[in-house]
Amino acid sequence: MAKQYLDSLDIGLSNSIALFAHRRSGKTEFVTHDLLPEAEKRGAITYTVDFWANDQNPSECIITGVMNTFHTLPVRKQLKGQPLKEFKASLTGLSAAIENPNISTINQAFSLMSQIHRGDAKKVVLFLDEIQHLATEPAYSTVAAALRTFIDKNKDWLTVVFTGSSQDGLNRLFSQRKSAFYNSTAIEDFPLLGSQYVEFTVQAFSDYTNLSIAISQALRVFNDINQNPEVFSQIIKGLLFSKRNDIEDFYNENVNTYSTSADIQSRWDALTDLDSSVLGLIKGLIDKDFSCGLYSVKAYSIIKEESGADTVTKSTVQYSIDKLRKAGWIYSTGRGQWSFEDEADLVFIRSQKDGGEGPPE
Repeated sequence: MAKQYLDSLDIGLSNSIALFAHRRSGKTEFVTHDLLPEAEKRGAITYTVDFWANDQNPSECIITGVMNTFHTLPVRKQLKGQPLKEFKASLTGLSAAIENPNISTINQAFSLMSQIHRGDAKKVVLFLDEIQHLATEPAYSTVAAALRTFIDKNKDWLTVVFTGSSQDGLNRLFSQRKSAFYNSTAIEDFPLLGSQYVEFTVQAFSDYTNLSIAISQALRVFNDINQNPEVFSQIIKGLLFSKRNDIEDFYNENVNTYSTSADIQSRWDALTDLDSSVLGLIKGLIDKDFSCGLYSVKAYSIIKEESGADTVTKSTVQYSIDKLRKAGWIYSTGRGQWSFEDEADLVFIRSQKDGGEGPPE
């Protein structure tokens, strides 16, 4: 799969791809452990920017990503981006001491990259992880604009891989006309890892430990954790450290640690009564449990009764929607229409709401 994505970039029809998948679905691991190493085998230099590394300062994320790669570059590359501080004589000849670049803004970071790589025969791959974060605050629009300008000006040597875990955030970043990245690339769904991934991981475990894991048990556990590669990897590591191969028993003994529902439960428990009522209403509209608009008198009455709020108005609902959207629960599917970012969240809320009488008709 890594080769397919890189081949599509090498053809030159586009210099970027954007991959969407829900949190903890394995997309970041795929890019960092498969796609980028494959690109480096082809001679590319890779840069990684993680916008969740410092979610309050996306500029700092970019600077850190650029400098992390700069310090691993061959000396000849570093010299292109930085004047020599001094020459030192030795028995083996002259050696150059390279001054640490004074980079404090993203434009300086971009200039450094351009100075180093402009004219290179081999492409540079820039990996921008959780790019939708740039759509979460109006203040980040200037960062997005600078990044888009840098990418557009350097297409001859730069290719870009975007990843995102929020459908709503990616839509706002790539599909809204006012966004700097509007229409810059198509968003592709990252294929969910399935049985082949499980079989590969189990075989790797067996090769390393000489212990065999039953594929049928591994697949049942994988399905029970909602086919979550990150959690499955943690379970395999747990088996490795404990020198066990009975994956199903191990998982059942530690279900509270590895169950994905525990994370959803904690997020659900952190909601206000009003916010959970709004989520329940959205769930009811999706399941056609009742028919009314989200911003209707009937909807306000349902939310008021369930949450115990004194009054519920359009602004009350909109404030809750904005919070839930920013927290990654929901995304817009059209004017006044909402759906859940993660199907697992919807399944969980069904279990919470359908266990009782549900919203009144």
